[in-house]
Amino acid sequence: MNSLRVEEARRLLWDTLQRGPTRRLPLAECLGSVLAEELTSDLDFPPFDRITMDGYAVRAEDLRSATRERPLSLEVVGSALAGAPFAGKLSAGQVVKAMTGAVLPEGADAVVPVEETAGFDEERATIFLAPSAGANIARRGEDSRSGALILRAGTHLTSRHVQTLASAGHAMVPVVAPPLAAVASTGDELVAIEEKPGPGQIRESNNACVRACLSEWGIPCTELGSLADERTSLKEALQEALARYELLVLSGGVSKGEKDLVKPVLAELGVNLHFTSLHLKPGHPAVFGTHRGGMVFALPGNPVAVFTGLRAVFSAGLRRRLGYPKSTPPRAWGRLGFDFTRKGNRPNYLPVALEESSKDDLPRVLSTAHHGSGDFRSLAEADALAWFNDDKVAFATGEVVEILRLDPLHSA
Repeated sequence: MNSLRVEEARRLLWDTLQRGPTRRLPLAECLGSVLAEELTSDLDFPPFDRITMDGYAVRAEDLRSATRERPLSLEVVGSALAGAPFAGKLSAGQVVKAMTGAVLPEGADAVVPVEETAGFDEERATIFLAPSAGANIARRGEDSRSGALILRAGTHLTSRHVQTLASAGHAMVPVVAPPLAAVASTGDELVAIEEKPGPGQIRESNNACVRACLSEWGIPCTELGSLADERTSLKEALQEALARYELLVLSGGVSKGEKDLVKPVLAELGVNLHFTSLHLKPGHPAVFGTHRGGMVFALPGNPVAVFTGLRAVFSAGLRRRLGYPKSTPPRAWGRLGFDFTRKGNRPNYLPVALEESSKDDLPRVLSTAHHGSGDFRSLAEADALAWFNDDKVAFATGEVVEILRLDPLHSA
């Protein structure tokens, strides 16, 4: 099986997987989920002609000659408060004290801010301004009409959507249920995070990384620990995990060494391996498989390869499963702040820092002195992954390159 290019792998993941089932969550619990259905408003918004400034509700024609030098005095006949509308109707020469959020009184067609008056008075209002009809009024339905679409299916729900959902009456929100997920690493050299590694050992860090990535996509994840490089025990562990979890993410054991057993064991267990390598650095020996109960992502063991594979490639499958409308987030670009020479025959994703530039709209792409797929230190300093394709070898300072931002707000 030939190595797939990144765009081919994304397309295969997208085409193979399906959106998950719908569940309904209380509004307070839907943050980070993906909307499963189109939602509409159950009323006009604003639901009435709403006052937008503290002041006086007036008839504009009564104040045509008002100026600061020659103010006009009009009769105050009541108040309009938020939640307590004025019950009457304005006649010529009358005004109503009006507060932000209140219903516009019948007969009024403008609001004069209190700053353009001599202040609030119970009997007479002294007004310095000739307002235009409609001033400081939000008309009923000008934001949206009852039955109008307010959010599309596939919307990643963030804090900015909550007020819209609440205002439109959606106390329970239809979202795409995340897959039941688990993560495991393989390797006899791995020790627990709290242990100090001995000769030839390293701390197991990939499981924590995978769990964090899945959490950013709203997917809870069970950690199954580290699995030994021994065929029988590995097969038993993977068989149990495949039966229990819809999504299984593995790291390590996918290369061509004597103890790289993940691919043959998955095949023995009936997993259909759609690809077993990528035309990519880092992350070349990566595996995508499916079975009756779900999917398997198997990544190489190097920390940067795990992170890069999940964010840059396998996220396409997760986006499909979670209900996003496209396999990738919007494309972004930056301007190189260093020279880069691509090594080998595969395109690179490279951890880079970003610096906003005052010269143009593109951020500067800065080096994190990355030393390879095991260099988690440079990854921690990165704001993005820069994409160096295989169309050429050398990339010069000032060139524009594609970037994949890493902060959660750009990971959707």
